[in-house]
Amino acid sequence: MRSSQEEQVPPKILYLDCAPFFGGGQRSFLALLDSARAQGLEPFLLAPSGMLSEEARAQGIGVDSIRPGHWGKSVPGLAKWLFLRWVNGRCIQGAVSRWNPDILHANGLRAALLLPRGIESRVPVVLHDRDVHAPVRVRRMLSRRVSKVIAVSKCVAARWEDILPPERVTVVPNGVSVRVPESAESADDCFRATLVADFVVWKRHGLFVDALVQARREAPELVGLVVGRVHDRAGHRLLERLRRQACDLGLSEEVLRIVVDASDALPHIARSSVLVSTSDQEPFGRTVVEALALGKPVVAVRGGGPDDILSDCDAGVLTDAGAESLAEAILRWRTPEARAAVAPAARVRAGQFTPECMARDVAALYDGILACSQGAR
Repeated sequence: MRSSQEEQVPPKILYLDCAPFFGGGQRSFLALLDSARAQGLEPFLLAPSGMLSEEARAQGIGVDSIRPGHWGKSVPGLAKWLFLRWVNGRCIQGAVSRWNPDILHANGLRAALLLPRGIESRVPVVLHDRDVHAPVRVRRMLSRRVSKVIAVSKCVAARWEDILPPERVTVVPNGVSVRVPESAESADDCFRATLVADFVVWKRHGLFVDALVQARREAPELVGLVVGRVHDRAGHRLLERLRRQACDLGLSEEVLRIVVDASDALPHIARSSVLVSTSDQEPFGRTVVEALALGKPVVAVRGGGPDDILSDCDAGVLTDAGAESLAEAILRWRTPEARAAVAPAARVRAGQFTPECMARDVAALYDGILACSQGAR
């Protein structure tokens, strides 16, 4: 049991991220870092050079750099992972020795896969799982090394059902801080459906286009917008395939606009009538919360994180993964009156997914780990 003097020392948390880009998982992680001190914690960060590290430094958080970690499911990918684990493992060992953290918090499965052997015997490891696509063998391998798993949604938690006991997996939804764009335009004069999704195959951009065509048969005034980033060659191929699909279906750029150079999707969401999420494998659904915070209705395919967000919400429609079902759901929001009627409910629901709520729940999980650690001494 800690003395009164020891209780005044804030627990030190070493946060680990390895993504070579600043995506939704990093935005959520940064929000957690932002709120850590308010929860009585002392955060440190180990991450590649980039926006996450820069923002953390600006907050006065201690930061060290590691090599970005991204590898494919191939023999060369395996070789790259082994090299990155060797190089970054030394950095992680050094950071643990220097900062002496009470908990090591790995942001994502890839970050946890870089942990050097035996590190879990020096410091409890928390794995923040944001993935529904990883092979089960990866989770089984990591299950022996982590004290707790934070799952960003029930569908992510379900991936651990046959691997870890329920008490070692906790669902903590991402915290989303939404800045209302000053340049937001009214969408009342235009019926616009928007998909915000990076160009990866499981986002199912093609389904959005098919649903747009179906819905325009009843609502010819409907236009579509796709906003997404292209990360690699596979993404470029998906983008070209989507453009060919639109061309084959006779959709002009006035009917379907594709934006790939947007640094911020919020202004596009703000100008939309309805946000659409077409993937049934979405781990959480950050843009769903952003749209709700802006008072927008949302249509989402069942099966992923949006199920948790939109359940029993008047501003949300969960539908089957078919173009006809998706089109019918989009058409529910055809009139400005229908959209305006659910705007208050949308904002209320978004208020349940704040960074403060996320940080509070994560801090409570840390308390449980630290209590067990002290009890074992």
